[in-house]
Amino acid sequence: MELNILYFILILWIALNIIASFVVAKRDDLESFQKYGQVLLVWLIPYIASIGLLVFYRNNDKGSYLKKIGNSAKDDQAYFSNNNQGEP
Repeated sequence: MELNILYFILILWIALNIIASFVVAKRDDLESFQKYGQVLLVWLIPYIASIGLLVFYRNNDKGSYLKKIGNSAKDDQAYFSNNNQGEP
């Protein structure tokens, strides 16, 4: 039973670190040195660094995902208000 708990903790640690590493690697606003440093911190400081970076970037990027997807109500309003007279 204790071995199962250790496996769960290990799998959770590895999964969080992999996710945090991908998030850091995909960032366009960081230089390569900063990316390497943050990924190194994620793997050297278990749980705290990976969860901390994920929360920080999530709060930092708040709303940017919605801008990429678009809001259909706002898009329709902007489309119809640009002298299109409501024609698609």
